[in-house]
Amino acid sequence: MSGLFRTAWLRRALQLAPQALVALAAWVSLGALSSAQATPSDAATERRLAELLARAYDHPQQVLGELKQLEPTQADATAYVRARVAVLQGELEPALQWARQNPQQARQRLVQGLVHERQGRNAEAAQAAGQVIAELEPACKDWKGPAEGPLSCDFRPLHDAQRLLARTLKRAGQLSPALQAVTAALALSRAGQDDETAARDLAEAADLHELLEQPELARRALTDALRQAAQTPRTLAAVKSYEAALAVRRNDRETQRKALEEALALARQADLPRTHALLQAALADFYLHADQPEQARQLAEAALPLLQRFGEPRALRTARHNLAVALVKLRAFDAARAQIALLEQMPVGEDDTRSRAEELRELGEAWTAVGLAKEALAHYHAERRLTLDVQQRAREAVLAELRAKYDADQQKAKVELLRRERAVQDQTLANQSMARKVTGIGAVLLGLCAVIAVLALARMRKAHLRLRANQALLQVLSERDPLTQLANRRHFLAAMQARGAEPLTGGLLMLDIDHFKRINDGHGHGAGDQVIQAIAKRLQRTLREGDLLVRWGGEEFLIMAPSLKPAHVQLLADRLLIAVADAPVSIGAEQQLRVTISIGFVCFPLPPAGLSLHWERAVNWADLALYAAKHRGRNRAVGITEAQAEDEEAQARIEADFEGAALAARIKLAQVNGPLQLGSTQPST
Repeated sequence: MSGLFRTAWLRRALQLAPQALVALAAWVSLGALSSAQATPSDAATERRLAELLARAYDHPQQVLGELKQLEPTQADATAYVRARVAVLQGELEPALQWARQNPQQARQRLVQGLVHERQGRNAEAAQAAGQVIAELEPACKDWKGPAEGPLSCDFRPLHDAQRLLARTLKRAGQLSPALQAVTAALALSRAGQDDETAARDLAEAADLHELLEQPELARRALTDALRQAAQTPRTLAAVKSYEAALAVRRNDRETQRKALEEALALARQADLPRTHALLQAALADFYLHADQPEQARQLAEAALPLLQRFGEPRALRTARHNLAVALVKLRAFDAARAQIALLEQMPVGEDDTRSRAEELRELGEAWTAVGLAKEALAHYHAERRLTLDVQQRAREAVLAELRAKYDADQQKAKVELLRRERAVQDQTLANQSMARKVTGIGAVLLGLCAVIAVLALARMRKAHLRLRANQALLQVLSERDPLTQLANRRHFLAAMQARGAEPLTGGLLMLDIDHFKRINDGHGHGAGDQVIQAIAKRLQRTLREGDLLVRWGGEEFLIMAPSLKPAHVQLLADRLLIAVADAPVSIGAEQQLRVTISIGFVCFPLPPAGLSLHWERAVNWADLALYAAKHRGRNRAVGITEAQAEDEEAQARIEADFEGAALAARIKLAQVNGPLQLGSTQPST
């Protein structure tokens, strides 16, 4: 999973605690059996119960014990608090039982909405939130804030309903209405003088501004949230998680790490074990993607017991997956396999299929990186099976719906026909006219059934055609590099296999970005990705129509120019060197990098004997020429222009000792120097 995806679930988990923790404290005088309209309790009781619920996320049993002491005098309010704590702990049935006792009350509807949200029923959660807002908002329009004694505005449940509505709108992609709901919630928390809740509202507003591509407004909101939460460690830890999420979206890994480490220290200082474990899992993910598997392993192992204890299934799955990947990278293969076995035993919900496929892909990449092709291939196939299974289930659902509709229509027609036949049997033989009418009606009904059957078959055919189109699209996507949108190695191999044993003709060029590891190490993998994208665009602009540009892997590219003549291959290599090195690559807003490439090329048939090779050997020769270009100092192209190798044995000798073959004149090499003679990739301003 990407860092952004995992930071999102971390932020959601922290919201389910501190946000659902402090925002929940408007308690109604509402007992388990009460049917009267609820009214807000006094301000002091509100603050006390809000604090208890805030602590319940990390210390639920301790808070439930304290609630028992309050029950003799505050039984109605504590019943509502218990329902909210039950939702936080994932105990949804007890919460629903309490809410169903008086479902027309605003607070019961709010609990129902929170349960719907936990169950993934977004529409029902939004409907419940809207009902609560419609009931409570009129009394709070002109409210100026709390005073000692009874409250005239039940602002905390209204605030929670606004935040619930905002979350449902956000999931539906309606970001502007979601921001309006958060703004309304922020106004309530400020009027209620609840600084902790206001800080979380500001942090959520910052996140929405960032999603709406309003970075300056996001920065201001986050700054206000950090300032307002500065005196409360648990709230500051939650806001810091938002800061980390925004840093991920801005590709600012250092800020992400710093924010997570500061949040972790705050959670430790404030004795927040559940929050601490979630932050450990998020920081483990950061270190894993920063290629520091040992730190990731330590953090994931520390987080796992607490995540299991507090019942955080998604966070637990993520932490175990990160631990498995870290162990693979550390070559602790037996331990990694043990974690993978535990991971496979964990249930996967319908909404988690995408993340499970991402887990399988990351594990496959990790096994590939350590050279264990068997395990890598197994995870690749598992990912493919999972994707195909989802597609199959979708197809089956469509077919089942069509079958159900067809069967229902057919049964309805049969019942109607039988009813009319019985009516005809009850008529006297003298009523021949009526009998003919009934027969006509039966014929019409049969005709309708036939029409319905034809329509159903037509819909099934359309569904099949859509399926075939989707399969074709998947095939195209599997042969396309997602970073550069170029053809990938799979596409090239498919094209070559289609040629069969036919010898290769035209130019073949292998390109490699010089000192690419320095770019990744010095500027981060995000900068490396930007460099690869920029180089791909420059190469694409330089080539002619009909030439194939392939991202071969990592920082390597392959060009196949089937119509290129031997006399022109050096000119093409020169254009490519100039296209890449002539202008720096922009990294971010202010930094630029000078980047060069090395090229190995060969053009068939090779003089003097018109030698042509199978494509696999041709790629190998281009790669040997690329190695020679690297060996001679980079930022240049080295190509094979002639070859004395009429048989298999001579070709094998050239491959075994490429430089020796050049010295012995069995091959003739040409060199094209790049426009810049740089020894390494250096930043330029």
